[in-house]
Amino acid sequence: MTGIGLGIACQSDRRSVRFLAPLAGLGLAMFLHFLWNGSASLGPLFIVAYLFVMMPVFFGVLALVYYSLRQEGQVLREHLWAEVQNGLLTREEYDSLSSGGGRLRASWGAMRTGGVGGWRLRGQFHQTASELAFHRRRVHRRGLSGHPESAHFEEAYLQRLREMRARL
Repeated sequence: MTGIGLGIACQSDRRSVRFLAPLAGLGLAMFLHFLWNGSASLGPLFIVAYLFVMMPVFFGVLALVYYSLRQEGQVLREHLWAEVQNGLLTREEYDSLSSGGGRLRASWGAMRTGGVGGWRLRGQFHQTASELAFHRRRVHRRGLSGHPESAHFEEAYLQRLREMRARL
């Protein structure tokens, strides 16, 4: 729950959300921990807490993970298309980056052809491309286009991708 609160804070542009979301996540984590431990000492109420609190929370977290992965794919599709056009990413890499299954297939392919080193390099390539996409999203959302520091970070991501591309 704390991680969810931190994730919400990182993605928000509102200062109040960035402050309150981690606190709310921590509070919810502590409450759920209290409820879990407390219900274990109350005999049959444990089943009630498990069925009507813990199971819905578990399925809610799974739904949130699914939603987050879809959102991540959309961010990657939106902010990495320019790298396909300039040749840094192939269309296949772009498609695989945009889905969890595609990343998994690409990672397994790298493992088969390059062993553990190839698998690690492919993972680093995916991570760097994702960081570039989310950097671009933050720059766009916060109106920092043309800001020297933003341009410096983007160029560093691009340079790292070029270096990994040469090794792949």
